[in-house]
Amino acid sequence: SNATVDERFWSNATVDDWAKEMAGMRIIVEKYANLTDNSVVGVRAPYLRVGGNNQFTMMEEQAFLYDSTITSPLSNPPLWPYTMYFRMPHRCHGNLQSCPTRSHAVWEMVLNE
Repeated sequence: SNATVDERFWSNATVDDWAKEMAGMRIIVEKYANLTDNSVVGVRAPYLRVGGNNQFTMMEEQAFLYDSTITSPLSNPPLWPYTMYFRMPHRCHGNLQSCPTRSHAVWEMVLNE
């Protein structure tokens, strides 16, 4: 295994890689912030590096409700949050991004540039 993880790792991380990182972080945050109400329900990928279908599959499996990683080009009006049930209402924006290509039962809190 690679001792260092750089931003490129997250573009091709497996569902299990994503689960270890995000569900693991949720456990740590809940423990040390003394959260007992299951209120950690969203994720933002490291380096804003979207993890494609694997990231969003993990989110469904781990009961995350929303992601806030995907960016969209500036538009007027700006985009509102949308579900990933259907195609994104904008192109996959940014260098080397791996946007999901399948339907996922999660929300995207899109970052408007």
